[in-house]
Amino acid sequence: MLTVFLTNWINGFEFDFIDASARFSTGHVRVMSRAYAGEADQVPNDLALIGVAALTDQLREQYTDMTWVSRIRFGGLLDIPDAAGETREQEPGRGPGRRLCVGGSPEPGIFKLNEVLVRGRIPQRPGEVLIGEDFARRLDVQIGHTRP
Repeated sequence: MLTVFLTNWINGFEFDFIDASARFSTGHVRVMSRAYAGEADQVPNDLALIGVAALTDQLREQYTDMTWVSRIRFGGLLDIPDAAGETREQEPGRGPGRRLCVGGSPEPGIFKLNEVLVRGRIPQRPGEVLIGEDFARRLDVQIGHTRP
């Protein structure tokens, strides 16, 4: 009984790891330039493909049973201004850039955002962002915070 339990537990853990990696990091299939592939572990955004709408449309036509989305990873400094527009709080951040508010985007479903959202809502217009609960707490921002 212990062997069966541990085997199934490890198999479940492995499946969850693969599923999480595909959802949040790489996807099941990646399309990238040769230059990017050579340095992919460094996430070289300067080598990322740009203007990929035509390529994405072609992939959607050729492989209709797959979902194709453009993804990018980013890093930067999130600056929270005060009423005068001066920096009140800053925090370095990095993560995946996702198209959440584009009509018909599959990304909210892929990430199960409606199930895991602690507060707030999925961005609905350009200029809105979704940040983690701990990140918001450290920056002392609330739902609906806008820049002055």
